[in-house]
Amino acid sequence: MLKKLYYTISGNTIAFSFEHRIFNITCFIGTFFTTLGFALNFSLGLGWMVILTSLTGIAYGITQYYLSRIQGKFKAVYIDAYVLLTNLLLGATFFYNSGSEGTVFYTLLVNYCTFMLIGKQSQQLRISIVFITTIIVLLFVEVNFPTLILQYENNAQRISDHATLLVYALLFIGLIIRLFRKDYDNEKATIEYQKEEITKLYEKTAEKNQFIESLVAELHHRTKNNLQVVSSLLALQSKRLADENAQIALEESRNRVDAMALIHQKLYLNNELASVNIQEYLDNLSVSLAQSFGFDTNIVNTSVSLPDKSMDIDRAVPIGLIVNELVSNAFKHAFTTTPKPQLRIRLYEQQGKINLLVSDNGSGITPQNTKQAFGMKLVHILVEQLEATIHISYNNGTNILITL
Repeated sequence: MLKKLYYTISGNTIAFSFEHRIFNITCFIGTFFTTLGFALNFSLGLGWMVILTSLTGIAYGITQYYLSRIQGKFKAVYIDAYVLLTNLLLGATFFYNSGSEGTVFYTLLVNYCTFMLIGKQSQQLRISIVFITTIIVLLFVEVNFPTLILQYENNAQRISDHATLLVYALLFIGLIIRLFRKDYDNEKATIEYQKEEITKLYEKTAEKNQFIESLVAELHHRTKNNLQVVSSLLALQSKRLADENAQIALEESRNRVDAMALIHQKLYLNNELASVNIQEYLDNLSVSLAQSFGFDTNIVNTSVSLPDKSMDIDRAVPIGLIVNELVSNAFKHAFTTTPKPQLRIRLYEQQGKINLLVSDNGSGITPQNTKQAFGMKLVHILVEQLEATIHISYNNGTNILITL
């Protein structure tokens, strides 16, 4: 019954915010006790000004409650207007209610705390200024113009006035605390529920992610194994061929397959399943190629100067194939008459672009070879796939610069 009455007065939690409900209760209880005070003041025969201010407060309280609770209107201007009118009416009552010995200051304090709870941060300064100004002005008038203050005629008036305020303060503050506590408990329960749901969702997501990562790692592992099988088949087929050119072609194809297999090996061995450490990959690839062509691995120098050495597979695979072709060409053609061969692979960033430089100190290749050789055709296809550009220069060897 009490709960239903409470929600009838303040409004439900769906249509009305916490501050809006407190404002509704403030208007209702303020109007109720103003009406009660009017009845007591009238029966005790207090001055006409007290009765007039009580009637004004009742009329405004009913109007404001109708707009706020019935019409559902709740604006900052309503709070400002209520604060100003409350202080004006209480200020007028102060002179006819025994001044500082009466109950006006206590009522101002209760109202101040209430409106500070209702008002937003931008309003709280204005509310504080209004209440502090009201109290200072009332004290100033009482000290300098004591004859304006009408004292209680007897103890009956004093006791009834203070008793009315005491009941009003206890009931009003109790309701506000109850309302605040109820909202706090509801919000806390909601947060706890959401926390539990998020925790459960996180656990499910983590479990699914772990499963997906296992599948992706297994996929890379199987891809690497399949490519190694292809590489082995190409090696076996090459040994059975008598034609030397055919053997060379199969060996080149085998190197390309090995370059792709190395990518997938790096992917499933690392924690990052979608990217590889490009520095480690180029180091391993260059060493593997040098050994397969019978060169000392020390002649190859690889350097990567990038902010992030992790590279996604869509870019790492074409770069790996390009390096495979260019390094293979250098080992096959550039160092036939070079006493101290040197091969350099650089991957670096410049002006927001990634540059791949493969240079050697060999005898160089002719422009005709750069266009007709199958390996170089493959390089140009991969460069187009990366939406990059290629520039070949001949200065103490061959320098091939690819800009992504």
